[in-house]
Amino acid sequence: MRPRGGQDVRPAEPRTRVNETIRVPQVRLIDDDGSQIGVKARDEALEYAWAKNLDLVEVAPDANPPVCRVMDYGKYRYDQEQKQKLARKHQSTITIKEIKLRPKIDPHDYATKKGHVVRFLRQRDKVKVTIMFRGREMSHPERGRALLERLAEDVSELGVIESAPIQDGRNMVMLLAPVRELPPTKPGANEPPADESAPTEPAPVEPAPVESAPPSEPAPAASEPPPAESPIVTASARLGRFLREYPFPFGAAAVVLVVAIALVSFRVSNVSARQDVALRNKAQQLEERKNWPAALAVYESLAGNQRALANVGRENAERLRKLLERETSLFARAHDSEIAGKLPDAKKLYQEAADLHGDGEQQALGAIETLNSTLIPAERPQPAKKQTSQVTANSASKSPSVRKETPKLPSESCQLIPSDVARHLERADRARGRGEYVDAERQYKDVLACEPNNERASTGLAKTKKAEEAERKLSPSN
Repeated sequence: MRPRGGQDVRPAEPRTRVNETIRVPQVRLIDDDGSQIGVKARDEALEYAWAKNLDLVEVAPDANPPVCRVMDYGKYRYDQEQKQKLARKHQSTITIKEIKLRPKIDPHDYATKKGHVVRFLRQRDKVKVTIMFRGREMSHPERGRALLERLAEDVSELGVIESAPIQDGRNMVMLLAPVRELPPTKPGANEPPADESAPTEPAPVEPAPVESAPPSEPAPAASEPPPAESPIVTASARLGRFLREYPFPFGAAAVVLVVAIALVSFRVSNVSARQDVALRNKAQQLEERKNWPAALAVYESLAGNQRALANVGRENAERLRKLLERETSLFARAHDSEIAGKLPDAKKLYQEAADLHGDGEQQALGAIETLNSTLIPAERPQPAKKQTSQVTANSASKSPSVRKETPKLPSESCQLIPSDVARHLERADRARGRGEYVDAERQYKDVLACEPNNERASTGLAKTKKAEEAERKLSPSN
């Protein structure tokens, strides 16, 4: 019966197929002693294996036909597990422990740290010893090196220097590795061999005058095995003693070398710093001149140097980029408001763009002046218009035969925005050139309604009328 969900849950087959799990019709059979029996049917091979009280194990499933061997499968798996355990047993993992010291460490603290190093080395772990410098301690790295060499000399019986002291920024690092054969952990471990040799030595030496000689000889023999030092440790110890005995020449040379390196690095950093300061001043001058795109390019080049003033360049470049985007969006929205006839909104947007004091400030102020010339005349005559309408209404009620029409101002009949005047003039000129005099005359009049003193519109309108009259005169003859 299939379980719910339509999934057929079956036990997973082992990777190595054994006995009934072998489902091929024929197999190539190998006996338990390794002899070839030949190609047999699966059932016949199973009977042969079971007759010997063994298992039929598929050893080469990709062969044609698959190769099966008669063996004790349980014993085979046990042998494989034992081999894997033995391989894991011989594997060794290297662990690196770290000890941190200061150049001015107290003697008691040094003893404690040295005890930790000894414990790690006895556990067959490598030890990374780090000297941390702070402040003006950086000017005396030889003290940290001397401390590391002293520690290496103190633990020379247990470890050797794998990596010599190296200066890494504000730290000095040395790596110690355990020796191949560690000395005995307990100091009493050397006593049994001495006891065993005691009865053998005095036996041949019984006379009184010779008794004092044998005790004096085994003492150095018992004390000789422990000090087995590696050549690296002995060389480092000799170098440390030499530096302590003759500190002046090497100390002075080290000071001169450090001073020279400091001067060269200061010179290089000073040149790059002057270049960065010059770039920053140039960008600030361009920004004061309201040339924002050029200032943005200079700030971006300053940010790409990856030096001290790189953060200043990135911050100012991001600020100018946002200002330019805001200025562009304000001009676009103001232009859209002009086209929609919302001149007060356009004026407000132009004013916001001018308040940014960028490279488009003069353009925004010019647009504001143009909008003011359009808006102010339309706002002033409104009360007079109401009064004249009331007077004409009263006069019309008194004398209906007499009607006076108040002339409209040019701003009242204007249907164009300031930015559309130039486009209307171009369209009117093209229409006049094509002979469409009616459209040209209408567009010239629209422009003159907004700008009565526009010479181009007046001249174009006069030429249009002349051309229209000339065409009327020629039309009857045609």
